Amino acid sequence: MKDEIIGGLKNAIERGYTLEQAMASFVNAGYNPTQVQAAAESLSQGATTIMSSPIKASFHSSSDQSSQTPPQQIQQSSNIQQSLQTQSISQTQYPPTQQPSYFSQSSQTSSTLRSKNTVIILLIVFVFLLALLILFLIFGEKIMSLFSSAG
Repeated sequence: MKDEIIGGLKNAIERGYTLEQAMASFVNAGYNPTQVQAAAESLSQGATTIMSSPIKASFHSSSDQSSQTPPQQIQQSSNIQQSLQTQSISQTQYPPTQQPSYFSQSSQTSSTLRSKNTVIILLIVFVFLLALLILFLIFGEKIMSLFSSAG
């Protein structure tokens, strides 16, 4: 399973996606996030190893040719190594996951349905109370006489 994820991550990176986007895609597709993270870490460690090897080899061959390496080359190599380390650290972090659009549409539909039901219920209660008020205005004296004669 890990080889499958690594292959997919490599494929996504070759197509121009970032490692974070590729990881999010695998997690959204239902893969285990810990397996995806482990595959990404092994992929980034492999890339760091591959990237740092030619740099070291080029410095060894240039140091053989001259007894002293220019300070500019040393500074460039340290900058490259720092950027690789920073890149591998930043690639292991997950971007915030987003809900697929079909989830948000269904929650919007249910919330609009609830609000419609609430409005209908409030209208029914309002009409009922309005009818009671009209009845008391029209038959108020008769209703009061019923209560006074009963006591």
